[in-house]
Formats: sequence, structure tokens, C-alpha cells
Amino acid sequence: MFGKVGKWIESNPVYAGGIVFVGGIIFLYMSGAFGSSSSSSSSDASGMGAFYSAQAQQAISGNELQAVQIASNAKTAQTQIEATAYTDVQSLWSNNSVKTAQINADTTTTLAPYSIFSSIVSSLATVAATPGTTSTSKSNGFFGIGGGSSTTTTYSPASIAASNQLTSLLQGGLFSTGFTAGH
Repeated sequence: MFGKVGKWIESNPVYAGGIVFVGGIIFLYMSGAFGSSSSSSSSDASGMGAFYSAQAQQAISGNELQAVQIASNAKTAQTQIEATAYTDVQSLWSNNSVKTAQINADTTTTLAPYSIFSSIVSSLATVAATPGTTSTSKSNGFFGIGGGSSTTTTYSPASIAASNQLTSLLQGGLFSTGFTAGH
């Protein structure tokens, strides 16, 4: 059969070209290429447009939701960082206060014997500084020859003892008396 059609096309090329041309025009018209289309193809075109519009709107909504989630996560992370920093600073201040109190207690414990020792040295110095009793005696001598006066100072036994103890402490070194700080 195709053999007869092929022979007819070879013998009538103008008619064959016209038939192909008219068939192509009808095909294009039915496809809506000329702006005028049937109601079913118009419905299909608007349905596809609505589909793609819905897809685009869904993508926009998804992007907006993702942006809100990212902002929320960033705010949560910032709040967590601030809370952690506040807790760390408070912990440092608390530890600093505890360490300061410990240092003060250690210093008081260490210096207490020195304070007692200082009090003893101060008391000894006060007693040793007690003035003695001064007496003056006068002698006329033999017809004014060999005469003169003499002055004598007499210290109390407590003043002498305190002075001797201070001298002993200073000569032996203030802390070489067997005194040990902190004990």
C-alpha cells in the first residue's frame, strides 16, 4: 500500500506538499499555536499554571519557615551562651571569694604567733625603759682639794631583767629562740 502512496507523491508533488501544509496548519491550530484554542486545552493550560504557581508558593513558604527556624535557633544559641557566661562569671566570683577568705584565714593563723611575740617584746621594752632613780652626792674634800660630786642612777630589778631579756633576744636573733611561726 505504501508503494502506491509513494508513487502518487512522486507523480503529484504539488498536491502532496499542499496536503502536508494544510495538515500542519490544522495541527498547529488545534495545539493552540495561534492563540485560539478549544476549551479543554485552555483548561489544561490554566490547570498547569495553577500547579506551577502552587509549587512556587510552597517553595516560598518553605523558605520563609526555614528562615524563621534559623533565627529562632540563633536566638536560642545566643541565650544559652549568655546564660553559660553568666554562670561561669558567678562561679569565678564565688571561687574568688572563697579563696580570699581562705587566704585571710591562713594569714591570720600565720601572723598570730608574731602578734603574740610582738606583744611580749613591746611589754619588755616598756618595762626596760622605766627610768632609774638618780642620786647625787657631793663631797667638799680636804680644804676644797679633791672635792667633787658624783651622780648614781639605780634601776629597778624588773627593768634590769627586761633589758637583759631584750638583749638576749636581739643578740640571739629575734626568731632563733625556738619560736616557729604557725605553731
